[in-house]
Amino acid sequence: MKIEEVPMLVKPNFEEESDSGQCSNLASIMLEISKACYLEEILFGKKQSKERFEIESYIEQATRLDTDELLQKVNKALAMKMFLVGQNITAADIVVFLNLATHFKELLDF
Repeated sequence: MKIEEVPMLVKPNFEEESDSGQCSNLASIMLEISKACYLEEILFGKKQSKERFEIESYIEQATRLDTDELLQKVNKALAMKMFLVGQNITAADIVVFLNLATHFKELLDF
């Protein structure tokens, strides 16, 4: 399949104010999917909020840090709470879990 033949995951909607259709990283792809499912505020928090910034920061770190660094950061963050950001599961929890799942599988195999 040629690159020109690959369909876009999200088609731009020029009627909206946002820059939809610009899915270049995991956070933006998840954000577009959550918008389509009406889960944007649940998974990412309100626009321009501290919570949204923290969620996007965890997602970015999950893709950038190696497993051991991410594991240390998550252990520290979850020492006194159940979720990485806020009182409910967010996109940050999902992405971090997906990045650490192979590490936990290795522990179980051991």
